[in-house]
Amino acid sequence: MNQTGVRSEVAALRARMSAKGVTPVERVLPARGLARRQVTAFNDCPPLVVDTISQLTARDKTVGVVAWPGLLLGDVPDLGNIITVPEPGAEALSVTGVLLEGLDVVFHYSPVPVALTPTRARPLLARLRAGRAALVTIGLDVPGTRVRVTGQVRGVAGIGWGVGRVRDLDLDVQVESRRRLVAV
Repeated sequence: MNQTGVRSEVAALRARMSAKGVTPVERVLPARGLARRQVTAFNDCPPLVVDTISQLTARDKTVGVVAWPGLLLGDVPDLGNIITVPEPGAEALSVTGVLLEGLDVVFHYSPVPVALTPTRARPLLARLRAGRAALVTIGLDVPGTRVRVTGQVRGVAGIGWGVGRVRDLDLDVQVESRRRLVAV
């Protein structure tokens, strides 16, 4: 497929999200949610992550967030189902691995983009396969990642020049699987 065809396919598969309470990720992922025992990579888009966490906890899922001290979870209605480890120290991957064994979804944040070697990823992936969780990485490239989700804020509602407050965000979400681009 030529580059123009890829661009037009990407443009055709973009999902415009603006309705509050609608999780962009669930509308565009092939399985209508995050796949268990699989790695999904998100880009650094905090509104997308917070919205995804909100929807997961609303369905009584337990969520872990590792190494993201600046993530604001004020919009999440049920904080009782969230475990945060904002400063895990030098062994952040080990902390993530432990959480994978008992939670439904674990978000691992890396402020600096890091690509794990297969040797470093092996213990993490073994714990992922042994547990029941889905792993979402932000800024961490893990070998064998099946799905990549890119979110970008396209608009802000409720705010004007010097007045108002942010009521809603419009997100563009693109999902790329290993085989093809997927969107609904």
